[in-house]
Amino acid sequence: MRRNVIHLLLGLFFLAGLTACGEGEAPGNGGVNSISGRITLATTGAGVFQVELTLFGSGSGNTFTDSNGFYSFPNLQDGTYNIVLSKPGYTFIPPTFVITINGASVTDQNSLAYTINGGVNSISGRITLATTGAGVPQVELTLFGSGSGNTFTDASGFYSFPNLQDGTYNIVLSKTGYTFSPGTFVVTMKGTSVTNQNSVAYALEPQTVADLNSVGFAQ
Repeated sequence: MRRNVIHLLLGLFFLAGLTACGEGEAPGNGGVNSISGRITLATTGAGVFQVELTLFGSGSGNTFTDSNGFYSFPNLQDGTYNIVLSKPGYTFIPPTFVITINGASVTDQNSLAYTINGGVNSISGRITLATTGAGVPQVELTLFGSGSGNTFTDASGFYSFPNLQDGTYNIVLSKTGYTFSPGTFVVTMKGTSVTNQNSVAYALEPQTVADLNSVGFAQ
């Protein structure tokens, strides 16, 4: 009889233990989910290689994009994570992610990369006569805005402002005896050179004594 009571009590303790294991919060995902995405160039859509992504928050670590711009942080538990992107010579939109994992992987955490050209690009064009299409030499072009300087067209009417960084520039044209259409350019550079900033020149007819008499400037 005593042995039966002991067996009964052991059985009750076992059942109580099973019941306790089934109560409370559900277990986490055990680190089986991931965060992934792709970093691409804003200008071409090509993947950007070797972008560093730093993870912190509910976990920490870092990884790099592959040759096609893809990345992944595997084996993550449920929680909130921050990711920061970096690569010398580039800026990113967005530059950071805030991501919450709740029982499932999170994909398509993508960003666009913009190159910081470090002064390797240029603005160029040609100034031509409206009447003949011939290049106009020695037109002065004055640059201001994100940078400043001046240059002159060559014998064939071509000009160039080299070694410019990304930004917005204004260019004003001038030459005695000429008007220009357009007479100014507003140019935005973003990771690549800007070409074909052209203008047409109109020669001003020289005034004669008769012309001056007609407007009352000569007696």
